Amino acid sequence: ITAEQCFDRLRHSHIVVKPVVDLDDQPVSASDEFTGRLREAVLMANTFNPFPYADTRSRADDDIDHTVPRNRGGPTSIDNGGPLRRRQHRFKTHAEGWEVKQPFTGLFVWRTPQGRVYVVDRRGDTHDLGLAG
Repeated sequence: ITAEQCFDRLRHSHIVVKPVVDLDDQPVSASDEFTGRLREAVLMANTFNPFPYADTRSRADDDIDHTVPRNRGGPTSIDNGGPLRRRQHRFKTHAEGWEVKQPFTGLFVWRTPQGRVYVVDRRGDTHDLGLAG
């Protein structure tokens, strides 16, 4: 589609053309930061906040958290990132005893310091699995 065709249909010229983001073809970044297309891909793959009972949609200003921290060998990749609000990100990173795993993109398994296990799915629904045995 040309710019002229866009203008004819939209009746304005405030158009941003972006490349298609292929969620299945995202490289691992050498950086510690989720930036550019990789950040966009993580937000597209995780449309809901994966913190237990957060019940909110992810936002462009969310922190992208490494599920497995970089200092423990976690890559900066789509299957090791999830959007968290700044407070949740700090809590997960600095509070003692919280663990999270991401068996595959969009599914987060949390374990609290008390041993309770929660699964947060792609829709943002939290499933309480009770105490870990």
